[in-house]
Amino acid sequence: MEDTRYVIEEKLKYILWTAETKESARPDEPAVYQEQEDQIFRLEELRTAGSPRIVTVRGKQGCGRRTLIRKVASRRRTQLVFADIEALYQCCLENGSAVFDVLSGLIGGMKAMFCLIAGREESDEERWSELLYGLVREGISCYVLTDRDIALPREGRYEQAEIRLLPPDISQRVMLWNYFLGRSRVSGEVNAAFLAGRYTLNAGAVERVVQSAGLYRDAEGRALTAEKDIIKAVEMYQNDNFSEFAVRVPSAFTWEDLIVSEETQMRLAELCGQVKYRSLVGSQWGFYDGKPYGRGVSALFFGPSGTGKTMAAQIVAGELGLALYRVDMSQMMSKYIGETQKNISSLFDRAKEMNIVLLFDEADAFFTKRTGVKDSHDRHSNGEVAHLLQRMEEYEGISILTTNLKDNMDEAFRRRIKMMIEFQLPDEAARRKLWEKALPPKAPVEADVDLDFYARQFELSGSEIKETMLNAAFLAAPEGGKIADRHVKAAVKQCYLKYGKLMLPEELEGKL
Repeated sequence: MEDTRYVIEEKLKYILWTAETKESARPDEPAVYQEQEDQIFRLEELRTAGSPRIVTVRGKQGCGRRTLIRKVASRRRTQLVFADIEALYQCCLENGSAVFDVLSGLIGGMKAMFCLIAGREESDEERWSELLYGLVREGISCYVLTDRDIALPREGRYEQAEIRLLPPDISQRVMLWNYFLGRSRVSGEVNAAFLAGRYTLNAGAVERVVQSAGLYRDAEGRALTAEKDIIKAVEMYQNDNFSEFAVRVPSAFTWEDLIVSEETQMRLAELCGQVKYRSLVGSQWGFYDGKPYGRGVSALFFGPSGTGKTMAAQIVAGELGLALYRVDMSQMMSKYIGETQKNISSLFDRAKEMNIVLLFDEADAFFTKRTGVKDSHDRHSNGEVAHLLQRMEEYEGISILTTNLKDNMDEAFRRRIKMMIEFQLPDEAARRKLWEKALPPKAPVEADVDLDFYARQFELSGSEIKETMLNAAFLAAPEGGKIADRHVKAAVKQCYLKYGKLMLPEELEGKL
């Protein structure tokens, strides 16, 4: 028996660690979760021997669960012992219930707070329940630090409580930015309040971003971290931590690049205003009082292909200083029942943490008119659309959907979209601007290229005009000269053939 106990104690040395040796307490850390800290402190003060309890401390990865527990232990001048739940479970499998007896002696002898840390991977519910039952049966109280629901023991007598750590609000984020920026060499231009308003990051994310920004600073040989370093570090963090269902789209365009009608420009400005003035209208003026949902900003951009819908989404994101992510609908949709809803939830859960613009490009396939329920497939397809609409309404960021076929969209869906913005094919004046913009300043062009004629005669979209001029340039390049009218003629012919458009003889006027 003594040999067994010795073996278990040796194994536990590699599974357990204390705050003093692995995670030192930092008394100057911001009190982001002061209320929750006080709750845990009172629970510890009231804890009595022989009455085991399980307290779940639940929050997203990086929210500060360990920090919270460390601060309580520091206030109580109590030792703090951590264990990885998977490693402890494996030890129990190999050595049986004797592990709990040895563990009870170690924890009791130290009079320590005992914390189990759940890994990022989902664990089997029976595994949770079995391990926790072994602890409470031996009279061991524990804190479980996790980001998900856990299966509690169905047997045994124990007390149970849950402490939730919600994502930090803007005032808490200001505290976090001030704290971590204060521990680094930062330029005076870096504003914690601005960063807190722009990015919805938790403590772990802010710490990582500030550290990464310091590396960018050092790589360029500068003494102080600049705002550009912080922004670059945030972008890298977001790329590393976002869903597999979306990719980052650079916001490289400006308002001057977008050639659309005055009405469309006004509507896009209104869309930006819905975000810029949300705090004023919703909070200060009270329009969000008593309305937990419906605060998100959703917009449907509709119109023919090539009219600037995706470019407009990039410009809106750039105007608001937010990252734009294009959602791959085909990757989100699954043939397995319930899997699509799970993917949608995962997407919006991550987006909520990052405060980004979600672009559902060419969303026709997912949002076409819902069918009557003829079979289980119809029922679940309709449920997927309803779930996505619900998450869009709950999401406090921006969701933009684009479609070429507005009339195919479900009417109930359209009612739940905040803004619908039309993108029309350009008129002659707009086409003239588009032809001119399609020519870079450095491009060599012959004087015989008549842009007025092409703008007047051919009803092409913005993307078709850009593609046509690019093709004309490639036709001219092998000749080593300038882009001439004959090159543009040939490129226009290619465009009409590619898109199956009919070119009437009277359109040519001797030009083609």
